[in-house]
Amino acid sequence: MQTGIYINCSIYLQKICESGEIGGQMTMKKIILLGITIILIASVLMSCESIPWNSPVKEDANSANKKSNYDNAQAPLNPTTENVLKEQVIVTLYFGYTGDSYLASDMRTVKIPVTKRIEQVIVEELLKGPVSDKLELETLFNPNVRVIMVSDNNDYIFVTLSKEFLINPDPKKISQNDFNISKKLAIYSIVNSLTELGRFSRVQILIDAENNEQGARIKRKDAGFIGDSNQEQLLEPLARDAKLILSPENTVRAMMKAFIEKDWDKVYGYLATKDNNQVLKPEPDEFRNTLVSVAPTLDSSEILDGTISNDGQTAVVTTNYKIKMKNSKSVEYILAPLRLIRERQMWKIVFPAISSIFEKK
Repeated sequence: MQTGIYINCSIYLQKICESGEIGGQMTMKKIILLGITIILIASVLMSCESIPWNSPVKEDANSANKKSNYDNAQAPLNPTTENVLKEQVIVTLYFGYTGDSYLASDMRTVKIPVTKRIEQVIVEELLKGPVSDKLELETLFNPNVRVIMVSDNNDYIFVTLSKEFLINPDPKKISQNDFNISKKLAIYSIVNSLTELGRFSRVQILIDAENNEQGARIKRKDAGFIGDSNQEQLLEPLARDAKLILSPENTVRAMMKAFIEKDWDKVYGYLATKDNNQVLKPEPDEFRNTLVSVAPTLDSSEILDGTISNDGQTAVVTTNYKIKMKNSKSVEYILAPLRLIRERQMWKIVFPAISSIFEKK
């Protein structure tokens, strides 16, 4: 390109000299000035052409812009992470409470890789099950269940699970009725854990029944919703269900149900090891033998309300109940406060709150 410009300028100057205009109309001084002018113009033109459109300089600039856009696209959703790859978040997970149809909460610190969204990590943590020291908690899923996909649309979130969710992992030990209860609780463990984030109002559970990485809705009966008039319909997006969470009121409700059934071991499980005054509950055998000897019968019970302390560690549930001991009349308790404390992140009734039932009437 540079050589071509020089050649064109030389040819143009030569034609001017041959045209005869030089001898007649132009002095030698003017010719020299004209030649210098032409050379300067050629130099300017060459400088403009010195950076072609496909030059490395322009490509580097474009590459920098592209890299910046790529980095922005790949950047973590939350830039305040522990390091480039992940962040740590405290989440509340809901697991099954052993021997009952309730969900108990467990707060856990989880690591969120930038390649996953927090909702997927939460579901994966639920599939792993509770930590070993939470003896009252149990996993609700077939151990072979996998998370296929998690997506959202406005305030609805969609969770696709593998087909193992529909398979009873041990038919010899788990009856079909118990498996249905477990599936329903498992679904609500996902629903309540995800809605705990406050981002979504409904959770739609889908199952990859065809093994093609695509989720589809299942019938309510296949999800464990047995016995209602809608069991043949497809499972709809589900909202949070607080009635299944082992709150202070539900803890008292579950204890009273076990009391009516005279399941003393289960009643014992709802009692705190000790209260804030370090008052211990009796040993299991002592507790059971005492109840067997006094043979209490819970004639009626009613839960009125419950309040939780500002620090979230204690609660009081107000109840009415009528209880009858062996060889005695019924005793009615009106507006009786039952005190509870948080023990290993679960609500437990302090033993002094119910110790009066051991008083022989």
